[in-house]
Amino acid sequence: MRELRLDRRQLLHRTAMFGVGGVALQTGMFGLPTFGRAAASLNTVSLYGNVSPIFDELMKAGRYYEEFGLETSKTTVSDGTKIIASLVSGASDLSTGSGFSGVFPAVAKGAKLKVLAGVYLRPQTALFAKSPDIRSSADLVGKTVAIGPVGAQLHALSIALLRKKGVDATNVKFVNIGAISDVFKAVVAGTVDAGFGTADVYFEQEKYGVHSLSDGALWNELPEYTNQAMVASDQAIAEKRDDLVKALAAHAKLFRFISSPQSEEPWIKARAIVTGKDNPREAQAQWKFFNAPGMLAADLVLEPSRFDFIQKLNVEVGVQKDMLPFEQFADMSIAQDALKQLG
Repeated sequence: MRELRLDRRQLLHRTAMFGVGGVALQTGMFGLPTFGRAAASLNTVSLYGNVSPIFDELMKAGRYYEEFGLETSKTTVSDGTKIIASLVSGASDLSTGSGFSGVFPAVAKGAKLKVLAGVYLRPQTALFAKSPDIRSSADLVGKTVAIGPVGAQLHALSIALLRKKGVDATNVKFVNIGAISDVFKAVVAGTVDAGFGTADVYFEQEKYGVHSLSDGALWNELPEYTNQAMVASDQAIAEKRDDLVKALAAHAKLFRFISSPQSEEPWIKARAIVTGKDNPREAQAQWKFFNAPGMLAADLVLEPSRFDFIQKLNVEVGVQKDMLPFEQFADMSIAQDALKQLG
């Protein structure tokens, strides 16, 4: 697997526009170098992140792609709008994992995309506060909560949590801070009353001088919210279906390995390689999180109810006008064929 990382200066603009999470998305925006891509049978794209490089390292160590005779290249980008842009433009064939709430409004505006399989079945985020007076979501009334763009994933998760806990979201002040890393920095600095952080910092709250709300671990509170999925363009499905089946089979095998007890030491080793730091305690806590039953989509296929939950949230926060029919945005047949490859 060859990897290519794109920054904003490498993005070119074309005219087609799709609204995603309240953010204008320009398709065909990737000016991709020709080196390292032509020979690959499948071009993949994923987000920068703390965890995805560990998955990549384990994929490489296990030679899962090679096991299924698949040659891939990988592009990493900074946010979900660029994931969709890469797929729509044809620069990439498959997103191997990202939030997908933006797929629905993009499809509604004409993007030819399909969700193929699940990745993370639960959120990887928690809600944190610095003040000892804020202990639960009920304490957020009249307070300032940091999110990303209105209508995007962090905002939707906030609405879902507050609704579940019986808190009127109109009594909470939301402020757009940006990416989740910036949101957490604002919480640590005390410039907002509460905000999200990743599962990594959940295990190091004392280090940062913050605490998770008693009902703020979203993997426990919102298990029905599917955090990440694999997505492909209709064109890739038509032209590279066999390769997509192989890729999904490789990921299913990886997910099953990570979900097994045998993955603990390989995870710790992989994390040390990609971070350049040997911290077994932190690595073990992170491994336990992803190793937990029901965290990874080891069986790939997502039920329609999981999509309904996210679509209803999209409609509620105003980034999607109407619910879309399942067949318009999903194709689980590729995941089903991938599972047959595993025997």
